[in-house]
Amino acid sequence: MINYIGFLSVAYYAICEFQTHICGNIINNFDKILESKTGLFYIIGGGVVISLIFLIIKLREKKLRTTKDKLEKEVDTRIKEVKDTEEELRRSKSFTDSIISNAKDGIVVFSSDYKFELVNTAFFQIIHFQESDLLGTSFFRLVTEEQQQEVLNYLESLKTSKKVYFETRLLSKSNTQIPVSISASLIEEENIPPYIIAVVNDISERKKRDDELAKYRLHLETLVKERTAELLEAKEAAEKADRLKSAFLANISHEVRTPMNAIIGFTQLIGSDEISKEENEHFISEIQKNTYELLKLIDNVIEISRLEAKEVEIYPEVFSLNNFLENLKREGHKKLEENKKELDIFVEYGPPKEIKSDPVRIKKIFNILIDNAIKFTESGFIKLGYDVPVDTDDCVVFFVQDKGKGIDNENLERIFTIFNKLEAENEKFHAGSGLGLAIAKKSVMLLNGEIWVESERGEGAIFYFKIPVQSSYVSGNSEDETRQSERSSLMNKKLLIAEDEDANYRFVKITLDKYNSHVLRAKNGQEAVDICKEHTDIDVVLMDIKLPGKDGYAALHEIRDFRPDIRVIAQTAYAMAEDRQNLLQAGFDDYIAKPFRIDDLVVLIEKNID
Repeated sequence: MINYIGFLSVAYYAICEFQTHICGNIINNFDKILESKTGLFYIIGGGVVISLIFLIIKLREKKLRTTKDKLEKEVDTRIKEVKDTEEELRRSKSFTDSIISNAKDGIVVFSSDYKFELVNTAFFQIIHFQESDLLGTSFFRLVTEEQQQEVLNYLESLKTSKKVYFETRLLSKSNTQIPVSISASLIEEENIPPYIIAVVNDISERKKRDDELAKYRLHLETLVKERTAELLEAKEAAEKADRLKSAFLANISHEVRTPMNAIIGFTQLIGSDEISKEENEHFISEIQKNTYELLKLIDNVIEISRLEAKEVEIYPEVFSLNNFLENLKREGHKKLEENKKELDIFVEYGPPKEIKSDPVRIKKIFNILIDNAIKFTESGFIKLGYDVPVDTDDCVVFFVQDKGKGIDNENLERIFTIFNKLEAENEKFHAGSGLGLAIAKKSVMLLNGEIWVESERGEGAIFYFKIPVQSSYVSGNSEDETRQSERSSLMNKKLLIAEDEDANYRFVKITLDKYNSHVLRAKNGQEAVDICKEHTDIDVVLMDIKLPGKDGYAALHEIRDFRPDIRVIAQTAYAMAEDRQNLLQAGFDDYIAKPFRIDDLVVLIEKNID
């Protein structure tokens, strides 16, 4: 447009020059022109042409000036737009630079040959270099030698994928390896060389968490494996226990039916006219023997269940070891007589010593070991005793030795597990539930002790159990309060039997009638109270606990109000050790569990009368 305006200006100048030239010629040759008509016409025509030309030129000039003004205005507008655009670009660049500079993520721009062109502050903070240290240098100066090929492969893949994400380690200025994640993109635009922009993040904390999670995962996997192994072991143990339990139940069924068969059978024979007196006495003896075997079986089943459920408690008291062993020996001789075994029982006494522990629980352990010794010993002897280790005075080691068939080495631990019963082929069958030694072990553990056995096949066995105690030595042998040979007489003593069951009352009355005792009966708790008020000379009350109306506890408390010194013995089917303790704490003077032996009842009553 500007060139076109220049052309018109030149044309206008040329026309003006032409006009001046023509006018000059006309003035110079005016006379000649006037003499000729053609000349006059030429002058007039030329003037018209020139006027037209001038008119055209003026119109063109006006249009050109208008166009020029418009163009100048457009140029000014364009210049302003360009300046505005440049300002916008400047502000945009400043904004972009601010964003990049203040971004929390590291941002890096490098050329296609991987040289740094731009680096933001966050990236410097990751690797601790200065801007002057990096610009123009290769990105690979920050990559460890062993990872350079891998990183190069990732970056080369940008030529096809345009974007790539990978994790690596960059070297800091102190040569520390920094774990980072890199998200890179290849930028390709017209008229500018391609370049790579990458967002770099320090993933040290994440890696640390990942490592910790990996450790936890490994630990968890280990725990899962261990727990799985434990569960498999528990499953196998449960399956084994189930098999043993099935065998145990079958054995229990046999052990229950065997004495019951004898009891029922001999009961049917008693009183028959065809049976002699001697045979009747034998049958009665067998009935008693099998009854006690059945009772022992029931006690063992209840005992192992309560031990497994951790419902058994310890009730320590002070007692004499030598007297305790003497009683065990005496009871052992009775068992030998009942089993018709010709064996000797020896006691290896230690120095006179009193200990504080649970005598009921220790007696239970001893009875189990003595019963087994009697069961498996056909000839020889049984020895029981205790020893106090030389280096300590706060524990006692008890033992029971027999000369029985002994135990194989592989079974020395097995015999203490529940539901186990050792039976060898071609050997005599021995009755038993397989619970005794399991009860003994759990009882010893309850006393915070340990139990073990030393044995060889055919050489007998020695069972030891060691328990902590509080002890003191005493001078001489103390008297045994329950020694049967030193009983006081029951002759002419007045006794009150509080018992609602007729059969139980008759059994006790018949027993005491042999001693010419005066026996009174109360069928409930209130009658017991009333009789005690009426008969102030009653020596001993034998009180059942579960009485109709007012129970034994309530009756005892009321009797104590007016007879605080009267001896009251609890008789009950509650036979656990804690039952005994609870009754004594409630105010009863003594306790006997049903069913009981005649001799045990007489000894207990005489002890309380004395």
